[in-house]
Amino acid sequence: MNFSYLAMAYILEETISNIRHGGVVSILSVIIITLTTMIVAGLTLLHNTIRRDVDAIKSSAAIIVFLSDTINQSEKERLIEDISGLKSVKKVVYISKIQALERSNQIFGEFSNIIQGLAAVNPLPASIEIQVEEQYLKLRDLEITANQIQQMSKQIEEVSYETLTSSFVNQAEIGILGLGIIMSVASIVIIAFSIVLTVYFRREEIEILRLVGASSWYIGIPLVVQGGFLGGFGSLMGVCLSFIIFQSFNHQFEVLSFISMRQTFLIVFSGIFLGLLSSILPTLKYANV
Repeated sequence: MNFSYLAMAYILEETISNIRHGGVVSILSVIIITLTTMIVAGLTLLHNTIRRDVDAIKSSAAIIVFLSDTINQSEKERLIEDISGLKSVKKVVYISKIQALERSNQIFGEFSNIIQGLAAVNPLPASIEIQVEEQYLKLRDLEITANQIQQMSKQIEEVSYETLTSSFVNQAEIGILGLGIIMSVASIVIIAFSIVLTVYFRREEIEILRLVGASSWYIGIPLVVQGGFLGGFGSLMGVCLSFIIFQSFNHQFEVLSFISMRQTFLIVFSGIFLGLLSSILPTLKYANV
């Protein structure tokens, strides 16, 4: 128990001493990791928002067909039947002109009196809302389906479709992952440089410890812990600053929520892991442990 306490005290004392010897480079390491974490947190928030919107598309209309006021009942029924027959179509819902006006009243809420005078003439068109099978939510597939529907009847005035699709999310995820990797590599390099600088400044002390019989673990563990501390502290600072900035602007985006607790822990522990990882190689190479 006493030995463990002394060992922990030694590691903590040496880690703080190493960080102090690192000086400006240690501070720069924390700053770089903090900025990296803030970028990663922002990208994660963006990813969550995009993913939420795409999930909403899966349960809502990905394609909307606006109909001419001159379409008759038989043409409308035939068009609905033809659209329902497409293999990419999951569900078809007809929205009449009256229903479209009622929706507008709900959307405008307290300002609905602005359009109440339109009830007599109702310029809003009837439409057909189409849910698409998930495998056809790619932008190219939606465009093909929309073009097929457009050719079905001359009573179709316009066909609109979502451009925020699963393929876009996949590309965004790849971009986010790529940028995250680049920032992680930058963090690893700066922490490794901090460890190398610490070893350089303390080379005489390390040599004396080696001459008096200190083990490789005794010399190396504080250096490795130094990297983990820099990574953990920097990532924690990054998450906290990101949360403060988010809360400052959240009143403008009330529908948004900050990254989940699980994602927060993952980011912080990733910072610690990258810090430990980046300190192992320079410790082995330059401290000769």
